[in-house]
Amino acid sequence: MKGAGERFRIFVETYFPEDYHPFADRLWELRNAIVHSFNPGPFFGLTFHASRVHLKSPSGQVILNAEDLFAAFLFASRAYFDSLPNDLKLQDNFQKRVAATDGGAPETFLVQQHPRVK
Repeated sequence: MKGAGERFRIFVETYFPEDYHPFADRLWELRNAIVHSFNPGPFFGLTFHASRVHLKSPSGQVILNAEDLFAAFLFASRAYFDSLPNDLKLQDNFQKRVAATDGGAPETFLVQQHPRVK
């Protein structure tokens, strides 16, 4: 089974709009920096309401505009889920990932509240 980083890069290169493909490795690093330390890391600058600078590097650092990045995530997720019903290998991989202990399978928790004492 492929590691998380490799799966992420393949996902970007397969489902994201083409202008993101050269940044697949850097987007993996961005993901890790945001998840683990809530910062964009060294490769990207983040902005919002500034589509004109999205994926540009005026000062050597690639700028991501939040709304455009969000739109790319929506585009990619739609493309992935559109492919899922017709791709047996993708379905198999999906089932394996969801069933894995670190794969995102829904967990059921029982929450009980003791009755109030009167």
